[in-house]
Amino acid sequence: MTKTPPCPERTRPARRLVLAALAGLALVLVPAGCASSARKPAAGGSPIRVTWRDYRTGNLLELLSESHTSKVELYSEKRDSASVKVQEDRFMEGLLEFLELEHFAERAGAGRAPREGRELWTQSLEVERDGEVTHMAVGSRSPADDRLVFQRCVQGFIELYNATQAYQAVENPEGSYEFRSADRGRSGS
Repeated sequence: MTKTPPCPERTRPARRLVLAALAGLALVLVPAGCASSARKPAAGGSPIRVTWRDYRTGNLLELLSESHTSKVELYSEKRDSASVKVQEDRFMEGLLEFLELEHFAERAGAGRAPREGRELWTQSLEVERDGEVTHMAVGSRSPADDRLVFQRCVQGFIELYNATQAYQAVENPEGSYEFRSADRGRSGS
């Protein structure tokens, strides 16, 4: 893979502006989009899926475009977790543009990210667009510039993920015990 040096100082303000605009638009427009969640995806949008995985903790967060999965379809079924969210196509396109500015594609490998990190990888970011999948995985042995690029890409993903509202029904066999930590499993508490 061709190594691109970390972004020069003169382009950082532009990248920050893109990230801020992406997050700001999501915060303003997502609530309006959720009010009409039964509508169909916009015609001509690309099916997009972006998945971040932390192998150390087992955490997985996933954003899908409306052209990939409808909000009604995803949120109307009970699931084991609420880690998957659906975002408008235009914001997902904006995320891919941000990743491009951060040189994700230049450092990404073809195909799916590893399912297990073992001792080599600590985190991965996987992007699927129109059926084509690429990924970037980093670990403690990854070059510092790769880790820096990865960190900026994940930051952009997390910003959009956190700004995306979701109304997922979660299957909870533990009932109210789900919200208790120290007293979990004790009777009478």
